[in-house]
Amino acid sequence: MSSISRVLFASLLYGIFTVRAYNVTFEVKADNVDVTDAIYLGGGAVGDANAVKLSLDTDGTWTGSFDLTSSDSYVFLNSPTYASDWGKKEDLSDLDCGKGQYNDRQIPPINGATTIQACFGSCESDGTCPDITGMCTGNTNDSSDIVCPANKRNRGSSTEGNTETDCCYPVWEVTFSLDMTGQELDTDSIPTVPGTFNSWHTYSLVAGMSPTQEDNNIWTYTVELPDGDYEYKYSIDLWISQEVVPEECSTSHANRYFNVNGANIHLPTTRWSSCFSVSKPDSSKWHMQTQCITQNTCWANGEEQHYTDRHENAYVSGGHLHIVAKKGEYVSENITKDYTSARLNSKYDFQYGTVKVRAKLPKRRGLWPAIWTLGSNIDQKGHDFGRSSEEVAWPTCGEIDIMEQYGTQNFVGSAMHGPSYDVITDAAGGNAIPWNTVGLSPTVDEFHAVDEFHVYSANWSETGIIFKVDEFPYKTVTAPQDKTDWPFDHKHFLLLNVAVEQGRTGTIDANIEEGETVGKMVVDYVRIYDTDNTLVWFDEFDGSEPNEDFLSKLDCSGMKIAYIDNCQCTVST
Repeated sequence: MSSISRVLFASLLYGIFTVRAYNVTFEVKADNVDVTDAIYLGGGAVGDANAVKLSLDTDGTWTGSFDLTSSDSYVFLNSPTYASDWGKKEDLSDLDCGKGQYNDRQIPPINGATTIQACFGSCESDGTCPDITGMCTGNTNDSSDIVCPANKRNRGSSTEGNTETDCCYPVWEVTFSLDMTGQELDTDSIPTVPGTFNSWHTYSLVAGMSPTQEDNNIWTYTVELPDGDYEYKYSIDLWISQEVVPEECSTSHANRYFNVNGANIHLPTTRWSSCFSVSKPDSSKWHMQTQCITQNTCWANGEEQHYTDRHENAYVSGGHLHIVAKKGEYVSENITKDYTSARLNSKYDFQYGTVKVRAKLPKRRGLWPAIWTLGSNIDQKGHDFGRSSEEVAWPTCGEIDIMEQYGTQNFVGSAMHGPSYDVITDAAGGNAIPWNTVGLSPTVDEFHAVDEFHVYSANWSETGIIFKVDEFPYKTVTAPQDKTDWPFDHKHFLLLNVAVEQGRTGTIDANIEEGETVGKMVVDYVRIYDTDNTLVWFDEFDGSEPNEDFLSKLDCSGMKIAYIDNCQCTVST
């Protein structure tokens, strides 16, 4: 190839692969808004997050010239308090000239110096703004500004008129909530929430002011937004770092998303880079029992934990309740313990019926998970049922242990406690019986571990109680005919807890460090049925109601059930 050919070829390549910049002059009209400082140009055209102040000509046009390419995006800002204050960005979200994810303007194809004429917040390109027949607020030529109600915002201008209907649009409170548990933040760093609603500027979240230490990891921010679809993600400071949103809960742009539709919304508390929302158990259904029940040890049975109402000990995530035992010094009522956990009492009490709880157990040394009931007339402190002249002490109140499990044992047990018998005495005849333990399947070949999901249930009637695992009845206790000292003929409430006890359950792993999780019980659902098989109380831990297709099934005894696993009988519908 000759030298001339090489020069021509190089020039051709340069022309093909080089994006050339041309001088672009912007002429912007802003007659339709109140400009308190100046109109700015922002966006990719001037360095993305930067903004450059335009000059005001004598005819009221804001102008500025820049060397740009036809691929640049841009946007105008009205009197920002600082260069990257995207809160003052013009709103093009419902207009044809708003392009792409951020609703920015786009420079058209150009092949030389050119002038672009525009109107702030509008799509006119002929150097004019729309005829404003009624100014809503802030116009120096209009002294009758419209004052909108508290739940509405002023449009700033209207082509229809200047009444409240013309000028005011509804907005709704949207609260973002981020759980930063397990994420380390520098001393001066804070989480931020950028999104399409603020042109991906970084609104700062503020730490929750709850008195519990765990809630200091919960960061929230509330903004008012009109109806519409929005995208967002969490970041640290000014995009120093950002979360990676999993594909299963993200948009095509790898962002989180939500919709505002005529109501305030509180987005689920979500962990950094996780799809799972995190929230506390429903306080309308559950009472977190934290008050000590004994003077010296706080809790009975040699338990070594304090029960708390902190997120880290009980939270709802991914459609499940998590009850978590953690290692860490904690002081309550001047008593110091080395472990914490949670104890949830139902705010619903009942007499007779069927309780079904689908759960998987921690199967860890030192832990004692339980699903059980106590008589609502118990005189125990802090259980959340009111005092009455009929209150009695334990065990006169009665206790039904639907499921208990010790340490790493791969079986569970059930028990009943009353005033004249305990866990090893049959109430009906006084005969000594074992702890009523059962493997989690009727046959050894189909045995399943306790750290898998199983349904633990008790059918409680006037004549006795049948204990079941996965609908397999493994123990029946019959009430005595005269019901002497039979404390199972009045209302009980349900309890879920994980106790720390290193006697019968084994010693906790010495490698578990301060602040780490010892183990947790995960609960899929809790359902209570009346004696006529009617579902009377439940918590699915995802805000939904039980699936009626499942509820229409019958087990061997004719009781409606919602989950069948290893049932050895024939199920009819």
